[in-house]
Amino acid sequence: MCDLPTLYSERDVRARKQHRCCECRISIKAGETYSRVEGLWDGRFSTYKTCTPCAEFRNWIAQMMPSYECGPTFGDLYQYATDEWRESRGKLSVGRRLVALRRRNRQAVAEHAEPTPRQRDGL
Repeated sequence: MCDLPTLYSERDVRARKQHRCCECRISIKAGETYSRVEGLWDGRFSTYKTCTPCAEFRNWIAQMMPSYECGPTFGDLYQYATDEWRESRGKLSVGRRLVALRRRNRQAVAEHAEPTPRQRDGL
């Protein structure tokens, strides 16, 4: 059983400033479109910002996963998908999507990371 919010709003918006995705923790840059969810859960108002690839993955899971009742809580998408994939013994195609998203995340982190001394020196 899941706790549904008392109030709920979900919309795609264009970022006016930099935000961080609640799922993959990658920066959402100004000008990029992201999913913004606002709601009132157990008397507490919360806002969740999800980058487009993670939002698309969440929607795909909602359509494809057999045990998707209320789905993962915000911030637990990858753990939920990994658990579902393991439970299915690798039969669900979620594994390929997880690998692709994690590869994208590693590339995004590498683009924002400071070069190591060896990289700066060309070694």
